[in-house]
Amino acid sequence: MTGERLAWYKLASHLHSPLQFVKRTTTSSEFVDWMSFLNKEREMEIETTSKMDYYLAAIVAEIRRGQVKHKDRVSIKDCLLKFSFKTGKPITKEAVATAAAAAKKFFFALTGHSKKGK
Repeated sequence: MTGERLAWYKLASHLHSPLQFVKRTTTSSEFVDWMSFLNKEREMEIETTSKMDYYLAAIVAEIRRGQVKHKDRVSIKDCLLKFSFKTGKPITKEAVATAAAAAKKFFFALTGHSKKGK
């Protein structure tokens, strides 16, 4: 399920109302506003650090402290994952090919191997 149908179900779920009731009582402009609000709410939820994130970061920090010489330099903040929504240019096939070629070149240099046939 995708598109507008999925959006209607998301709105009905958010409002805790039956789908047909939401469709009958929501105007098209309200529907667009709701979709904008729900998308923004989702973005903010992903960008917000939760208690569980801090808990897991503390576990990772403790594991890391067991592996390093200077334990006091390991911080929980260093172990937190940060997410954000960045709007940018769409990725082109040429950009993917260039990135893949660079990754292959780096891998071969790192492992000391040469390309097959050369």
